[in-house]
Amino acid sequence: MRHISSVSAKVAAKKCNNARPAKPLEQEKTKIVIMFTKYCAVLLVATGLLLACCKKNDDINKPVIESHDGKIIASVVNGIEIGEYYSVITVKAMSLHYYDISELANRIIETADFVNGGFTMNLPETVSDEYLVRFSDFNQDSEISDPDAKVSMVAFHAYNDNGTWIETFEYRNNKMACARFWYTDRDFTYKLAYRNYSSSLKKGWNVEYVPSTGKKGIKGMTWYFSSSYVID
Repeated sequence: MRHISSVSAKVAAKKCNNARPAKPLEQEKTKIVIMFTKYCAVLLVATGLLLACCKKNDDINKPVIESHDGKIIASVVNGIEIGEYYSVITVKAMSLHYYDISELANRIIETADFVNGGFTMNLPETVSDEYLVRFSDFNQDSEISDPDAKVSMVAFHAYNDNGTWIETFEYRNNKMACARFWYTDRDFTYKLAYRNYSSSLKKGWNVEYVPSTGKKGIKGMTWYFSSSYVID
């Protein structure tokens, strides 16, 4: 009996020595709190980075808009060759309506001669109401400070000696920034429904660069003939 009892005691003692001590409940709670705190910290950092990226993207995509005096002095890339190849003699500034691109001949607001590979044009200080449309008509889901503000965007079309429209001249750079020339009958501010920033147009002529990467993104702007690739 003594032998059996001593063996049992030794086995029991060995099991006790090999067993892992149970952690107190307070220690488990502390571990959970630390893990949760770390998770929240990571989540906050990730959220901050996401918001910063979104803001940065908005800043990058926000168009640069500048007031313009309406005087266009264009020296077109390969302009002399283009003028000879296509017999371009005239440039016409056309008032464009987003929902009506027909009857271009009835919406000429200014013309200029195409000479020495370029043109000089003075856009009118005031554009007739017949060429204007309400900005709110084609931005119905946007916030506009004055819903009655009217605008006109113009394009510069090349015509040959037969009076045929050949192509369009564009003011752009090699970073894909392209200029849009706007006229508006009053100052107003607008916020497009799909953007988180506001932009403004001033009464008279404005030039808008889109898409834009800020001031750096509009460097190197020059005039191109849309089909310049035809000329080697």
